Amino acid sequence: MRISATSRLSFEGYWTEESDQSLKTKVFYKLMSYAQLIKTRGGNITPDDIASNVTRITNCYLREIYYPELEEKKLIKYFVNSMQKDYYELLLNEMIDDSFLKIDEHRRLEFIVYYLNWKADEFSRRQSYDCDQCRKFDFIDSRYCYLEDDEYELPSYEVTTNEHGSKDLVESDSKLYSIPQYLEMLNELTIVNQELSVFEISQKYFTNMMDDAMPGKRIELCPEAIKIKSEHLAELFEMEARCSEYGIFPFDGGQFNQPALLVEAFDAIRAGRNMFHSKKMKEVTKQKGTK
Repeated sequence: MRISATSRLSFEGYWTEESDQSLKTKVFYKLMSYAQLIKTRGGNITPDDIASNVTRITNCYLREIYYPELEEKKLIKYFVNSMQKDYYELLLNEMIDDSFLKIDEHRRLEFIVYYLNWKADEFSRRQSYDCDQCRKFDFIDSRYCYLEDDEYELPSYEVTTNEHGSKDLVESDSKLYSIPQYLEMLNELTIVNQELSVFEISQKYFTNMMDDAMPGKRIELCPEAIKIKSEHLAELFEMEARCSEYGIFPFDGGQFNQPALLVEAFDAIRAGRNMFHSKKMKEVTKQKGTK
């Protein structure tokens, strides 16, 4: 998470590609609030709502009139309300795209949170999935590691629709995958594996056999390299934990006043953590039942 040139919280640059469609009018704005998210989903968002998010407009062309700079709120509100339809829709779509957490971003956060809880659950995992320990004891010989290479040859899976309309999983020949391509495939696999977390799907499908040098030896794709290493992400986790612990919100006001992206990020963090603990409780209950 970072502060971008538009003075907004953003996940751009960590696991999403920056938009290749730039706004024709250069507008500096802040993230939509959760209340605006509700309005947008209901189709009730108005130009006045959008104008309240706009903080500055520079070098804009509107009906062939040049605005060198607009700073005053009244002028900004007038500008947004008088925008041509195409310009307004472009601004609205760009604000929506930046303000809401995408499905693949949500699953990526779930993956990280589930993995961190799984790793912390056993001391041996905390050691063996530590990069320094891995290099020291050559654990890397039994894992694919994206820290060591940009792409690896992995089995390719595709989701297809059968004649009955349901989804099937088809494995094809192995292909070279980079991290973004691998994560995209993981997202596809959740369609037919809705009972599994993204992390569990990674463990289930992407554990291959070693080369001829070590026949029968299973090799995994290490999740540590997929995990985002960012102090901003750590701050996001800490913020969610403190808000949860003390029953507070990070910004003034209630839930509807919080940035929509932050609310959805918190939802993804809780989803990953709750999924892990739920499965953990099922394992404990099952073990007790067998005794």
